[in-house]
Amino acid sequence: MATKTMVSMRLEVGDRLAEPKGGYRVRMASGESESVEVSAELLDGGRPFDASGLSARFMAVLAGGRHVAMPVPPEGVSGGTLTYTLPSGLGATPGDTRLAVFELSDGDGYRIYTEPFTVA
Repeated sequence: MATKTMVSMRLEVGDRLAEPKGGYRVRMASGESESVEVSAELLDGGRPFDASGLSARFMAVLAGGRHVAMPVPPEGVSGGTLTYTLPSGLGATPGDTRLAVFELSDGDGYRIYTEPFTVA
């Protein structure tokens, strides 16, 4: 049975996608299968952000330019915390992801994004 690695981070939310600026870097070895779980405390201007009632997706641009978008299960969004197990395909792609974010939305067009991070 594989051991899961838990990665905790504090991510600011905003209404625009941004380029990574040297923030969080999550380690995931090549070939690892769903072994890294991210727990993100969501912040808005340094204050807790309540994501209750919002749905979430994990989105990434891989090193080769391929885009990945996967829904976060509803139980992964709880108040001001988002918990998600990274998809195994990230560890199978050589190189770092260029951009990884969580998108939060309400289904009526409201969308915000976490600050980006990379997966290596």
